[in-house]
Amino acid sequence: MHTDFHPTNKESINEILLQLADINQLISIKDKKNFIKNIFYGNAEDYQRTINLLNLMNSWNLAHILLCHVFSKRNINEYSKHAIKLSTIVFSRYYHL
Repeated sequence: MHTDFHPTNKESINEILLQLADINQLISIKDKKNFIKNIFYGNAEDYQRTINLLNLMNSWNLAHILLCHVFSKRNINEYSKHAIKLSTIVFSRYYHL
């Protein structure tokens, strides 16, 4: 299912965010541990801060920009196993797979 988000005001952005799944709930404990270890170099606070920011993104385009920045900042290949897995989970928040 493809859902297009184009909010026009703050109220509609809040409505969209309420409809979107919390990324914390989409990530298994095993994946979380792997992301912290392999993307965030063991820094659980950076991981959670990033997930919190991603939860504020009301579109895949914005979330993708943030993910690309995170991967670049940490010298993570965006096509690595863990980067693809995290990107796929975040993508599924907007486009139900």
